[in-house]
Amino acid sequence: MARPDGSLKIKTGLVSRETYKFKKKPYKHQVQAVTSLLETGWGGALLMEPRTGKTKVGVDWVSILHQRGRVNRVLVICPVSAMDSWIREIKESCPAHWRITIWDRDGRKAVSLPPLGQDRLDFVLINYDAFSTAGIQTRGRDGEMKRRRRGGRFAVRQAVKRWQPQACILDESHRIKTPSSQKTKMIASLAWEWEKGRVGTKPTKCLIPFRAILTGTVVTKKKRIFDIYSQWKLFLNPMNPMVKGKTLGEFKAENSVMTDRHGYPQWLRNRPAQIKQLRRHMHSESFTITRDECYDLPPRYPDEIVHVPLTGETARLYDELTEQMVAQLQSGEITQAQLKIVLRTRLLQLTSGIARVDPTPAHPRGRLVRVGNDKLNMFQDRMVDFFEAEQKVVTAARWTDDISTISQMCLRLKIPYRTIAGGQKRDDRVSGIDWFNEHDGAAMMIVQPTAGAEGIDLRSSAIFSWYSMTDSWVSYKQVEDRIALSPKATSYLYFLGESTIDEIVYESLQEDTDVAKMITKRPERLLRKLA
Repeated sequence: MARPDGSLKIKTGLVSRETYKFKKKPYKHQVQAVTSLLETGWGGALLMEPRTGKTKVGVDWVSILHQRGRVNRVLVICPVSAMDSWIREIKESCPAHWRITIWDRDGRKAVSLPPLGQDRLDFVLINYDAFSTAGIQTRGRDGEMKRRRRGGRFAVRQAVKRWQPQACILDESHRIKTPSSQKTKMIASLAWEWEKGRVGTKPTKCLIPFRAILTGTVVTKKKRIFDIYSQWKLFLNPMNPMVKGKTLGEFKAENSVMTDRHGYPQWLRNRPAQIKQLRRHMHSESFTITRDECYDLPPRYPDEIVHVPLTGETARLYDELTEQMVAQLQSGEITQAQLKIVLRTRLLQLTSGIARVDPTPAHPRGRLVRVGNDKLNMFQDRMVDFFEAEQKVVTAARWTDDISTISQMCLRLKIPYRTIAGGQKRDDRVSGIDWFNEHDGAAMMIVQPTAGAEGIDLRSSAIFSWYSMTDSWVSYKQVEDRIALSPKATSYLYFLGESTIDEIVYESLQEDTDVAKMITKRPERLLRKLA
């Protein structure tokens, strides 16, 4: 239990004790979670429902280990969309002298892993996809293309091994639920040496002494109890009795009744007695809590900003347009009215990867085309975790093309959805809202801000995400209130083009100021390199 002064007494032996001073005050359940990780001596699992503060627990845990002189190098493997959350939490919660290295796709090109040292706590943040990228391909004597165990994921694994992380945290660890996937095998070979070099056999040496998995969906479907196997056997603790010495097939046969259908094994039901024993083994190394059990959590979480770096054609077009616009604003060629009506809209569309091409005889007013998927990729990466947790999400999208793009994403992911947009018949809108509120399981409601700002109750969802922002303060406040009556604490996510007009619009909405005036006053803020 944290004391009134914000410190935690930690038992380190039979007699001696130490004090850890929290930089940011924890909730009661977060103190319990940190204590749980420390009690095993090596870590464990945080099976905490989304938005209960797993990231802070992870930061405090490794900070305590650093204070004890056990850990200086921490590897955090997480979705790209979660990196901003880790950066923010490290800055707010880590009391040690820290250093953060972002090793996403662009980061691996720009920077090396930090040098080994004792004077600070190093965090390296890397995305799961880094362990899926194919190696270098060469053409053999027979002309066939062959993959070599160099480059791609092999180079990432080699670099991380040389860096010798002392602690590793898998955020959203259900991403390694498939034992046969390349990223699962790569991550497993970082944590353990395996007999005869074959991942999943008998572990012969532990390479990372402190390990933790963080997820609110350790089992991604109610029936898929075998999702647990890979997370424990290949990373967390292969010596746990529930997975020790067992193959995936043996684990399934022990805990489930399976049958063959059309040549493939099919799940029929779980074995209650075995599941009870499995839970006992699992919870001996876990801390589990639901949102409803956290009585001291706030009714609304702080806004979560997901920064989306622009790349490729999207970045080129955005930079060209902003440089031209800034020059015209500074020379007086563009008035504030022109900026508000036309050019600002074009910039906001570009951050979503949409560009208006020049007029042609076939399209005398020009037309919109998609030039990039930076925001979509980041958005989908985050939504997958919500959907696997069987959660409903309300998403605001300003542009018709964005609504279509998100709809296509839902179809690919096989997630049911409905839309609320301009020009929609009243009966269709009402039936869609009723369906969304009554639906049991993952679902999405896509809302156009001007069409969904009033008279709509979407309280069955506690998650609201902004895909493309409106610049109307009234629409902004009203559409967000559609989930205000949720019985659960609400979360608001903003997917904003990094160092772009998106961030200026968000800032203007918080202060209820005119974004056109903000841009006219300081036009250079539009330039990404100067933001």
